[in-house]
Amino acid sequence: MITHMQMSIRGALKNCTDRQLRGMFANDDGTRPLASQVKDFLLDELAKGHTIIPLCESSECPDFDRKGGGCPGHQSEAQS
Repeated sequence: MITHMQMSIRGALKNCTDRQLRGMFANDDGTRPLASQVKDFLLDELAKGHTIIPLCESSECPDFDRKGGGCPGHQSEAQS
């Protein structure tokens, strides 16, 4: 069973330094956003009622529950 990792949005905002936040995310073109841009993104997620975000490509876990449930788990290729 594969379970994708998640990050607490509140935890990141409270505990991560600006340098850590910049290193966690990348723009589509591969550049690193400013820490203020990452904080804005995380605050926008909280405003949507989301408490966690996936630490994987969203296409890898289409059923990810951002309101606290996280990844429901997936069968690995060996289990298929």
